[in-house]
Amino acid sequence: MVNNFVNGEDFANQVAEQVANILRDELQKAVASNKPDRLVTVEEAADTLGKSQQTIRRYGESGILPIVRIGRNKHSIRFKESDVLRLANKKHTNRQDSLREKGGEDLC
Repeated sequence: MVNNFVNGEDFANQVAEQVANILRDELQKAVASNKPDRLVTVEEAADTLGKSQQTIRRYGESGILPIVRIGRNKHSIRFKESDVLRLANKKHTNRQDSLREKGGEDLC
């Protein structure tokens, strides 16, 4: 019976060590993925969204695309890359839904 207890203890230690390794790996991944967003210019946002630079500025002014101001100059603006990509994905999804509602093919 003592043998079983020792084996059970060894097993518990092995499980605890594996759990600790998994938690450490997951924590490292979470820390690595928590990098700050890259900021993109009006031109880069326009290229990504397929819109004019003026339209992108209007998106910023209206709140459709949140602005990050750089310095004191009101024209020095950037956008978070994740916000631009979110908007691009939203527009793509809306276009697909619209085509489906009209009975068209999913061409997007």
